[in-house]
Amino acid sequence: MFWAAKIAVGRSASGRAILARGVVKGLHRLGLQHDIALVGFDDIEMGDVIEPGLTTVPQDTLEFGRRACRLLFARIEGDTSPPKREIVPVTLVERGSGEIRCTR
Repeated sequence: MFWAAKIAVGRSASGRAILARGVVKGLHRLGLQHDIALVGFDDIEMGDVIEPGLTTVPQDTLEFGRRACRLLFARIEGDTSPPKREIVPVTLVERGSGEIRCTR
């Protein structure tokens, strides 16, 4: 059977890491670590150590900061244009937890 779950968590990076660790631990206890797809948002330190490794979408926080500063400085210098939407590209780091095979 193939299961997929999406879990939304607050903005705290440490909160997401604690939740991810708890989910991974629970899946192992139930023997479901290879049956339920799990993909994290923001890379966590143990993501490449657990089995299967936690597939994740890391954020480019450095690029977020660059873009935010550029927009802020433009406003400080008098830019009165309408708010801009910035899209920062992301990548999927495949480590095994999100790439399970559907057996149906």
